Amino acid sequence: MAWFVNKTFWRARHENQTGSNDWLVEELGDENVKNKALIGLYFSASWCRPCRVFTKYLLDFYHKVNLNNHLFEVVFVSKDNSRDEFFAYFTPMPWLALPWQDEARKELYLKYRISSIPTLIITDNQGKLVTRNGMSDVLERGSDALQHWQEEKEKLS
Repeated sequence: MAWFVNKTFWRARHENQTGSNDWLVEELGDENVKNKALIGLYFSASWCRPCRVFTKYLLDFYHKVNLNNHLFEVVFVSKDNSRDEFFAYFTPMPWLALPWQDEARKELYLKYRISSIPTLIITDNQGKLVTRNGMSDVLERGSDALQHWQEEKEKLS
């Protein structure tokens, strides 16, 4: 069974209807992940400078590859030390996150043997590992990384 089945995800939504600059968090079900062709697990934290730098590249990549079809989703897997750190870092992100208190965060760090951050793991919508090199693919290939991952995914079939 895929790691995301029956999981709850958060997506930040900016609310400026009242003149304030508030962020709301929507709770979403696993259908927001399992209907994507590819899923990027983004292991990151607000206190990590290289993470903050890579997040800018990932944001650009995410918007480019999802311009016409939303076939790729990112799930932020936080390593932040507090809820406040998590929300300060997560709220501007357009993608999903595992809730800060969700034990699945720790399970995913163990399952994929994450030893350093930032790390971007790419899986298919069944939870099968496509590549552990998502970060270098984004940096080196740009938006062509998505096609590369789709080809890698086909090799798994």
